[in-house]
Amino acid sequence: DDGGTTMTNNPGPDGLDGDRPDDGVVDAVRRVAASDRLLIALDFDGTVAPLEDEPMRARALPEAVAAIDRLTALPDTTVAFVSGRQLADLVVISEHTDDSLIHLAGSHGAEFWHPAATGVAARPMADDVAERAHADAIVDAARDLVAKIPGAWIEPKAYGFGLHTRLSD
Repeated sequence: DDGGTTMTNNPGPDGLDGDRPDDGVVDAVRRVAASDRLLIALDFDGTVAPLEDEPMRARALPEAVAAIDRLTALPDTTVAFVSGRQLADLVVISEHTDDSLIHLAGSHGAEFWHPAATGVAARPMADDVAERAHADAIVDAARDLVAKIPGAWIEPKAYGFGLHTRLSD
């Protein structure tokens, strides 16, 4: 089941072959895009950048960068990357600079950064020593469990951890 979206195998307006959404989907996207104000919130991993075995090697595809640059130049259009990654890592992999127009939401929105022009201050993770010690103990326990699984590993995050199994047997 395709969730109600009908796909066709006709070349699109760009002349490229491949599956294209039917006219109903295209019309719906056009209606949303015609809004007075538009927020385009994109996941980074697996959407803007391919999934990587080593998460910090992820980088946006050149085609995605070009499309996002065009979107950020549109009037009344806000573009954001929303990720489960902690904000500091999202800044690195998205090759984000202080003058960027792209909003960032790390740790599933618990941390964020906004462009300077918005006047909204960034909110990185709070550093509570007791909470950090408790979180570190949980990550250490998870690492001990995962150490028995070849190729699996734990990635500490600001508000938890990720279990990576892509390289495991």
